[in-house]
Amino acid sequence: MRNLYEYAGKNDKKKSLTNILHYTEEGDSMTLDSLEENYNDWNVSIPNISEKIYKLIYDEADKILNNSKEEVNIVNKLILSMAIRLKSEKKMIKKLGDNFNEEEINGNQTRELFEKYVKLFSNDKESIDIYERVVMMTPENIHVNSFMYEPLLDMDDHHLKKLYSDVLEL
Repeated sequence: MRNLYEYAGKNDKKKSLTNILHYTEEGDSMTLDSLEENYNDWNVSIPNISEKIYKLIYDEADKILNNSKEEVNIVNKLILSMAIRLKSEKKMIKKLGDNFNEEEINGNQTRELFEKYVKLFSNDKESIDIYERVVMMTPENIHVNSFMYEPLLDMDDHHLKKLYSDVLEL
């Protein structure tokens, strides 16, 4: 939907959906009802509209993490990837502190945060290794489009479960 709004020139709606895919203070407080207008454009109903979006994503990711069934499930991959990226960005932003300015982000927020993190905390090898996996693994699962289906299907859920678990332990 975000890409459809981008193509249609509806940048305000695109921004609200971007706040779900990249950690922001604004996104952290968003509830499902704040998306109702976006989804009404596509005739999609939203249950539990007062629930916070990030909490819903994290709760679903936790359920997936605790599910012992190994399977290839596109929905699980999408949810896990979103949770991984959101939690990683939040942790990097917190550690960067005053060295982070949202206005300085010009492109891929995750990559830019990672690069700044590496520059400032080059001795934090464990976190850098995990964040590097986040940068490499999550985009192909979040940006679902016609040329990204193959990587989405090739990797089983186990790799994302492991990465999510590693991010939670940071």
